Amino acid sequence: MFVHAGPCPAPADGSVPDWLDDDARVLRAYDSTGRMRYEHHRVVGAGEGVEVALGEVLAHDEVAEVHVRNLLAQCFIARAVRRP
Repeated sequence: MFVHAGPCPAPADGSVPDWLDDDARVLRAYDSTGRMRYEHHRVVGAGEGVEVALGEVLAHDEVAEVHVRNLLAQCFIARAVRRP
């Protein structure tokens, strides 16, 4: 496990880092109360476009945030929220 003392800098253009597409990811959707929205979970294969998939999951009104995880180990990588 790696823990950062502070937040990692986000890309200046607001995009997701390219390395997120290097491996398979699972996107777990949550509503504003913190409950999982299983019907919106997605598996994204390596190179299939995590950024596009995040946009599609966040487009659902009931989804407030999405956790990006490694598919195999299920390790948490990042949290994505809808822009205001």
